[in-house]
Amino acid sequence: SNAEFAPTSDCILLFDENDTRWANWFEEITIVNSGGSASSYRFMKYPGNSSLYASTAGSNFVNKAKPLRLSEMYLIAAEASFNTMDESKALNYLNMMMSTRISNYRSKTLTGNALLTAIQDERHRELIGEGLRLGDLKRWNQGFTRGEEWENTGNVIISSNRNLHY
Repeated sequence: SNAEFAPTSDCILLFDENDTRWANWFEEITIVNSGGSASSYRFMKYPGNSSLYASTAGSNFVNKAKPLRLSEMYLIAAEASFNTMDESKALNYLNMMMSTRISNYRSKTLTGNALLTAIQDERHRELIGEGLRLGDLKRWNQGFTRGEEWENTGNVIISSNRNLHY
């Protein structure tokens, strides 16, 4: 099986140039098919655990389960603190989390809706590809519209889910 995905422009633009997750989760590639060729990216957050490879041929994209992630706990604590009207604690959790992901990160001073949006955006970035986004959107009473493919890949990447709206 293959666990490579072509991210949308919206997905690519989520990440700051100093975000260490970018270099670890995305790879620049050239896509070639009958529609032509295009430079794009592929998303490979969990490329597989080498101790679980089925053969010497490489990754079979099998990973060991991760029942608890510290980053998710920080994001849960930030959201819960915000929801219990403790914005300073929520901001502290958010800044601690982001300082481990973004080189030269400078703590933010946010309040109200700006703080909630920052927590939601960071949760989107950190947990991308893990199957939690739809639950988050339902909890926040939000929807989404699938973004466009990354620059000039429209003739090469054919998506049956263009303009998908929830």
